[in-house]
Amino acid sequence: MTDRRIVLVLGPHAGEAPLVTADDLVGASTLVVLVIGWPLRPTQERAVQVAQSLARAAGIVLDAMLVASADHVAEQITGGDHLVVDGSPRDRRRIRRALATRGISAPDAR
Repeated sequence: MTDRRIVLVLGPHAGEAPLVTADDLVGASTLVVLVIGWPLRPTQERAVQVAQSLARAAGIVLDAMLVASADHVAEQITGGDHLVVDGSPRDRRRIRRALATRGISAPDAR
């Protein structure tokens, strides 16, 4: 198995449907879930629960953490990570802007 990480970033207004599927985890060693803000919103809680189930079924490590803001997301990203960003359009803009200041590009998800 390669040392490939899938990083799911959940903005404060993450959607209902999970953006990571079992197929996305094929060949991955770790699923990292970065949840922005506290307390968790119900949609963020559900997304973390789905991520737990997916990681368990795929037999990979789940690493979930809370981060205070979009600015702190970039600190957790390493080269070669596959990013999946979930949140409202405003959330996604803030996350992409914070990542861009560190030279990291993020896909436009949801």
